[in-house]
Amino acid sequence: MGNVVHDHRVTWAHAVRDVICKALDRGQLPLLSVMLVFVMMFYRLPIDEAVDVFKRFMADLENFQICGWLLAGFVIFGWYRHARYQREQFDRDYARLDKEKSEMQNKLTGRQGQGNQTRK
Repeated sequence: MGNVVHDHRVTWAHAVRDVICKALDRGQLPLLSVMLVFVMMFYRLPIDEAVDVFKRFMADLENFQICGWLLAGFVIFGWYRHARYQREQFDRDYARLDKEKSEMQNKLTGRQGQGNQTRK
């Protein structure tokens, strides 16, 4: 076999597809969709209206009218970090249990250091 060189360039379409697939896999596609709608709405605003929206946001923040929304955002962020931590913890536990299971199987069958190979 000859050496075949493959040209694997990542385009913006590949990057968007990967982000959407990862969000779908992790159950975050609805959140991503809502964020995308807000970004598109803000992007489409004329610059004068965007400044007004920002000023109204800051005024509402000073009057504590947005505190509930900010608290909800912090709670969602905390949930995300905790779920990620739990996933990593479960992965470590499964790897440890798999290693212990293999060691016990090898010990019971009298094989040392051969891994999960079958006898012939």
